[in-house]
Amino acid sequence: MKTYVLKRVLNNNAVIASQSGTDYLLMGLSIGWGKHAGEAINSEDVERFYVLHDSSLYQRLDQLFEQIPSDIMQFSMELVTLIKSSMGTPLSDNLYTTIPDHINSAINLYHEGLSVSNMMLWDVKSFFAKEFEIGSVVIEAVNRHFSVSLGEDEAAFIALHIVNASHETPDGAAVEITRFITRMVSETERLLHRSLARESLPFFRYVTHLKYLGRRVIAASEDKRNDADPESRDLLALIRDNYARPFSYARQLCSFIEQEYGFTCDDSDLLYLTIHIQKLLSALNDAGGDE
Repeated sequence: MKTYVLKRVLNNNAVIASQSGTDYLLMGLSIGWGKHAGEAINSEDVERFYVLHDSSLYQRLDQLFEQIPSDIMQFSMELVTLIKSSMGTPLSDNLYTTIPDHINSAINLYHEGLSVSNMMLWDVKSFFAKEFEIGSVVIEAVNRHFSVSLGEDEAAFIALHIVNASHETPDGAAVEITRFITRMVSETERLLHRSLARESLPFFRYVTHLKYLGRRVIAASEDKRNDADPESRDLLALIRDNYARPFSYARQLCSFIEQEYGFTCDDSDLLYLTIHIQKLLSALNDAGGDE
């Protein structure tokens, strides 16, 4: 029989324990009752387990298990598993604290007849479509399980928590990255004097690029990269000569980023922005003729 070594009792039905050097959040009926650190936990007493990687969260988990009803905590842990499997990319253990905390608050507000509008709903739906879709599934599950009626504003909040949990996203930067994308799209439309075709594949690819650029900009990190390698510089020169107008727009976007965020784009940033602007222009022209 597999056994775990108890490290921390969260409440009667939840503990943190280790096994073979890995820490787990273990849940089961009375699994923590009367137990103390160092004691053994038998696997037959474990109903659900979740792998933990960040020990700095343990105190916060302790607080949440004290403050939040056990049914909300238990269901939230299942939702985190759903989120992680649906995303298919590494996500921070922070979700084990942010998701139950948010869901508990949303349910409490609902029963008080209150709701919080998400001012970034449209942007989240547009720029983080996968995260919003998963957030919608999460909220639908919450509505069914707790007999509440939370809306798409809450789905967008869950999506932002997912974005924040990405290992590529600076802590708490989801809102700022979303704002960065929004501003870049608006600035692009201003430069082009055109509304971008937001359902087009080039727009989707452009936004995807802006997500990664936004992570670097918001983190105020240029990755300590050297400027583009000689091959990239040659390609940039070729792109500049053949796509003068998109290159000019890309340079203006880089100037906008430096002015607004104090971040200096390198040749690779300029290259990729030029390519994306050219594809956006081609999509616009194919859809409605030249300007």
